[in-house]
Amino acid sequence: MTTMSEAIYLKDRQGRYTMLNPAARQLLESRTSTAPGVTDTDLFPDQAERILTMDRQVMRTLEPVTYEMPFPALQRVMLTTKHPFVVEGELLGVLGVSRDITRQRDLEGELERQVRRTGSILESLPSAFVALDHQWRFTYINPVAAQLLRRPPEGLVGRPVWKILPDVIGADLSRQLRQALQERSVQFEVQSPVTGHWYDVSAAPTEDGTAVSFVDVTHRKAMEASLRSANEDLEQRVRERTADLERLAYRDVLTGLPSRRAFEEAFEEAARRGREFQLLLLDLDELKAVNDQAGHAQGDRLLECFGAALQEVFRPQGQVYRQGGDEFVVLVIGQMFDAGQVREVMDRVRQHTGACGFPSVRASIGAAVFPTDARSPNDLLRLADQRMLRDKAAHRTVQGLRGEHLLLRDSHLTADMMWNALRAASALIRADEVIDGVGWQAFLQAAVTALPSAEAGSLYVLEGASFVVRAQVGYSEALLGVSHSVEAMSRWYGPGQNWGVGQARVLRGAASIRAAAHLPQEWIDGADHGKAVQHLTDLAHLQASLCVPVLVSGAVVAVINLDNLRSDQAFESYELDIAEEFGRQVAAILTMRDRRAREADRTQELEVLAHANAALSLVQDSHELERMLVEETKALFRTEHAAFARYDERENVLHLVACSGLYETFPHRVIPEGQGISWQAIDAGQVLRVERLDQDPRIHTPSAVPDGTLLSAPLFSAPNAPIGVLLVVRSAPHSFSPLDERLLGALASAGVTAFERLRVTAEEQRRSDELRVLADLASHVGLADDVSAVARECLTVSRTFLDADLALFTCVERAVEVTVGTSPGHHPQVAETCHHESTLTFLRQAAGAPLRATPLLAQRADMPAELARAGVQGLVEVPVLERGRPVGRISLIWFRPLRELPRPAEALLTRSAELIGQVLDREAHLADLEATREGALLALGLSLELRDFETAGHTERVVSLAVRIGETLGLSAAQLEDLRLGAYLHDIGKLAVPDTVLLKPGKLNAEEWQLMQQHSVVGDELVSRIPTVPPGARAVVRHHHERWDGTGYPDRLAGPAIPLGARIFSVADVYDALTSARPYKSAWTVTAAVTELRQQAGRQFDPEVIGAALRVLSPGMNEDDETRPAGA
Repeated sequence: MTTMSEAIYLKDRQGRYTMLNPAARQLLESRTSTAPGVTDTDLFPDQAERILTMDRQVMRTLEPVTYEMPFPALQRVMLTTKHPFVVEGELLGVLGVSRDITRQRDLEGELERQVRRTGSILESLPSAFVALDHQWRFTYINPVAAQLLRRPPEGLVGRPVWKILPDVIGADLSRQLRQALQERSVQFEVQSPVTGHWYDVSAAPTEDGTAVSFVDVTHRKAMEASLRSANEDLEQRVRERTADLERLAYRDVLTGLPSRRAFEEAFEEAARRGREFQLLLLDLDELKAVNDQAGHAQGDRLLECFGAALQEVFRPQGQVYRQGGDEFVVLVIGQMFDAGQVREVMDRVRQHTGACGFPSVRASIGAAVFPTDARSPNDLLRLADQRMLRDKAAHRTVQGLRGEHLLLRDSHLTADMMWNALRAASALIRADEVIDGVGWQAFLQAAVTALPSAEAGSLYVLEGASFVVRAQVGYSEALLGVSHSVEAMSRWYGPGQNWGVGQARVLRGAASIRAAAHLPQEWIDGADHGKAVQHLTDLAHLQASLCVPVLVSGAVVAVINLDNLRSDQAFESYELDIAEEFGRQVAAILTMRDRRAREADRTQELEVLAHANAALSLVQDSHELERMLVEETKALFRTEHAAFARYDERENVLHLVACSGLYETFPHRVIPEGQGISWQAIDAGQVLRVERLDQDPRIHTPSAVPDGTLLSAPLFSAPNAPIGVLLVVRSAPHSFSPLDERLLGALASAGVTAFERLRVTAEEQRRSDELRVLADLASHVGLADDVSAVARECLTVSRTFLDADLALFTCVERAVEVTVGTSPGHHPQVAETCHHESTLTFLRQAAGAPLRATPLLAQRADMPAELARAGVQGLVEVPVLERGRPVGRISLIWFRPLRELPRPAEALLTRSAELIGQVLDREAHLADLEATREGALLALGLSLELRDFETAGHTERVVSLAVRIGETLGLSAAQLEDLRLGAYLHDIGKLAVPDTVLLKPGKLNAEEWQLMQQHSVVGDELVSRIPTVPPGARAVVRHHHERWDGTGYPDRLAGPAIPLGARIFSVADVYDALTSARPYKSAWTVTAAVTELRQQAGRQFDPEVIGAALRVLSPGMNEDDETRPAGA
């Protein structure tokens, strides 16, 4: 019976329970009592009458009876079978067996509710739904399906589907529905032959047969048909509109000519075929003037007339297209037009437009032949466009000066006028004082305008070792920025001495021009063959070219080129004079530009020096000062290559720092004494210059630097006291001037002043810091209560301030050792070595006083071997006292030679030892206070034990167990302290409980029990008057009798609402009570007590706390715990 899951029990004839198996006891454990003799009236007052009736029936009939009864208090439904309990013929009572069927009844109820919900859903579906069994008979019909089938549901259930549905839905339904038995599901649309409606039918197999739904989609079908019809109509209209748009896209509306798109397709097709064709690009020059003067209607009429004229004169050899705006294109296939034929054709076009009332209309034209001029369609189009623009520029120049018959000049009046225009333009340029790309372009445009024969031109300016194109008129923008060598420009000018005197020369005839022409070197070296071909093509159109060298101080610094594309007789003598005057104006402009550049350079240098002095005066750090010096040097000399070589007094070397440019990759950052130009500058005490870095033997590691010029300026704080060297390099071919040497020396002097200012400031700051550190160290660490933290703070401050390598504090009694810094090789025995007695004796003898340190220890012949092996070069030792007796030592150690001991070392270390000693004194005092308080709490707990039935040591045991459980749960130190204090004081409220109640051996009555329950509230009120008792401890005192299920006292808290400390202590208190012997009970075994705790998890105790308690208690259990009491 003990292992059965059913509850088995015996009741005597009076209905009193005499036996309960474990399952029955567990079922009834939440009731008030399950002790022998209890009745159903005590346990189940609401169900007692019915239970008694069943018991009486069994005892009367001596037959078993089975019945089902709900127990709301237990939240269970029980199925009970009762038998008469007869022994040797005597009826002794009733034997009952009860089984919990709550889960079964819940599932049945849920199933019923699910069935009702499913039925409601099916009844409310907007579509028809039927269910069929495996014989295809109706088992369910929802109202919509009944309406569809025109019969009530009760008249259809049980009837075969094939006798009903085909008449309503269609004959083909049988075949398609049968597929549902072979497939997962089927879905199809069918039209009713009776109503003509369309239905979307879905069928799927189920365990009981087949489920079928019908959705009326007649409206959707009608919409789909309507949409198909509308879509077909729309597609037809789109096709018609597309055809109209294609016609508009390929035909210009105004002129009736093919449009740009038609031209592009015809152009690509002609190029694809590869046969020869000619491209004529035309621009109607007077369209804007006609629109402005006569209105756009006349402009449109001009376009119509001009397009018709082109179509008339070029038919049938060519097709005319309108590009858009005032541009037209003629694609000629078969017959090619030369320049004369093009002029004749355009004269005929002017005759046609004149007949329309536009006698002065002219079009600029550019012609190109495929594949003679270009093989790429894009290149061919670009060439024709450039030639059209050149023709337009020439036409505008001619029209603005003398009209169509410019070359038939009959007087020099135009030359005089152009001369004055030239002077005015030059004066305007000089007044601006700045000439850039725009200015050069305006200047060249003035020159082309001033010379009647000039139709195009270019301007070259000497920059470095090459002449660079800075302006062009009538050519491609691709020429701008192209460079030509001095030799190439000289060959272009021609042989003779006139190149060097600035005299103008004229090349006449295309053959002479081609013979003297050259390509830019960058076009020859690079892959840009398109520009080279374009340039040669442009030169082929030149008939005369005028070249003017521009001289400044006897050297050619610029070249003006002016070209004519029509006649090899262009450029008369007076035009050469005008061109040379333009050359002199260019010379004046360049001279002024150079002078301004020199003045600007000088001004900038002075500004940089002033800025350097101002900037360096604000720097407060030596490393930042070095970086600033390098930055100012780079700005002053306009180079990226600079560095500062810092002098290291200890090692007597130079360290390259703040490196920039080539110094960033310099292989050797340390320069030994006597090597390189930097040390020579220090020895010479002045700025040194190296003209060729790659050839001067004074350069340290010369293979690491490229060719260039170097300046080296030393910085001294005093004679024979170098600070460092300032280095700067300019890459070849640039070099340094004597002025640069003086400027670097001045910058170095400014650096010396700044370094000296920093040194004086640092010295003053150090003296101030000595006083500040001594005064502030105590306040900085005085509030700390951890000796390790205070020692580390003191050691860190002392080591940093005194530049020591290692700082140590050891306190053997406290097992504390603090180390700040490292020793060479991280020597593990440094602390032991420095605190060895022989070492301390040596230090006292060497220094003459117990607290003095000894610098330069390595030089002493009697230095202890321990110190020598540890590499100690200097050491300071000061004892640390606690309550007047030495308990530790604080040390500062240097592993490098010291010329002298830092002056404040002894005072700072002594003060640090005093601060550490104060913390040690405070810790000792606090430990005494803590021990006193702990003793008082323990005494109070023991006194409560003596007054109650508690066994000896109860207080100490529950405090210890509660703290261990708290630690297992991960409580913080503060929480553990609250728990420990609350455990000591948990029953302090029993002081207010009378002895008659507290010590009563029997069961308490209701009034006494209520009085006993008040001890937790009284205890909370008592400890609330103690200021040192924290809220967490008070919570333990007040709530340690609360239960997890909310039936405890005094506040009937439940679950997590009970403070965690109270939950923990409650487990520890009950466990100790169970395992301790009392006058009224024996001590339980550990196993029994643990089992009880486990069973009470979730009822009396927090399950998580029980888990932690079991982890604490389990390691202490062994085989004997089954029978041995915990206190035995």
